[in-house]
Amino acid sequence: LIEKSGDSETHYIGENAIIRTNKNLPEINKFFYEGFKKVPSSMSEEERNAMCIFMKEVYKLIRDQCTDLTDNNHLVYIACPSNPDKWNNVEILEYAEIALDAGIPLVKIDNNRIGIIRESRAAFVKARSDRDTRASVKEGILLIDFGSSTVDLTYYSSKSMGKPIDDGYECGASKVEYLISDDISRKSSKVAEAINTDKTVKTALRLKVRSDKEGFYSYEI
Repeated sequence: LIEKSGDSETHYIGENAIIRTNKNLPEINKFFYEGFKKVPSSMSEEERNAMCIFMKEVYKLIRDQCTDLTDNNHLVYIACPSNPDKWNNVEILEYAEIALDAGIPLVKIDNNRIGIIRESRAAFVKARSDRDTRASVKEGILLIDFGSSTVDLTYYSSKSMGKPIDDGYECGASKVEYLISDDISRKSSKVAEAINTDKTVKTALRLKVRSDKEGFYSYEI
């Protein structure tokens, strides 16, 4: 959530953004953004700027909570979705540029590779470094990451000298959010009017529906 009032701009992310939407502040222009799994080539300039702000705010929260970190004692890796068809090397380098613009000290491997690592491969690295699982992954490992809208896979075999094999599948779970949001706007004239008045209301509605959907599926009886 980006709030603009005159020349000032305030940013809210995660749950704080959802809570902030309930406050009626008519003198402030609100801009909501969701759907951060877009590849950089499909982002508008406005969406790219929102992603840069999001990265900057997340990194700031980490630095505020981890006081041992200084400007010179750490480097950062960032995970991206695992589907290599969608997230190819060109997209990954563009994604890295957004992170660098946000002031994040990304690891630089060489001129062609920088510290963006696929999500399921990051899980693989974690499994290899974990004392309890290290012994069981010597021969090979298949990691399956069931996300809210995608399934990502990474396969690695110690018998192969090649890199881990990454793949990913869109499951269409995000369609649930769109269907619920559209249903709400059809049944509520106030919501429909708000959407027609302010184009960002639809994005805010989908963000809230996503939060409630994931809360529903993670609820324990």
